[in-house]
Amino acid sequence: MRRILIVDDERLLLHSLAKYLSIKNTDVKTVENGSEALKEITSSLYPLCFLDINLPDINGLEVMKQMKNLSQLTKVAVMTAGYVTDEMKKEIEDSADYFIAKPFDLSQITAIADEVLGSGF
Repeated sequence: MRRILIVDDERLLLHSLAKYLSIKNTDVKTVENGSEALKEITSSLYPLCFLDINLPDINGLEVMKQMKNLSQLTKVAVMTAGYVTDEMKKEIEDSADYFIAKPFDLSQITAIADEVLGSGF
């Protein structure tokens, strides 16, 4: 199943990333907050989720923990442009499958999608 969930409150990034990933014949769903992300994870299976840490309603790290409990099959790539504390680094290392610092290069996104969804996803 070639499905990706993207969670980010920056609309330009959200739509640009979705457009890029959709070109690869992949079903991409976008949401702008943690509540919508958790609702989506409970209703559909997503092998991969790109998840921003700084969301307007729920901290992305808390969303990641809940996602992991709801769907053990979903690989989570945490993204952030903000400062990451030592405590946050530990949480990311313990629970996230991938970490992406913003701004990122699309080759990072492609490499993760290839690894999770298969080469040439």
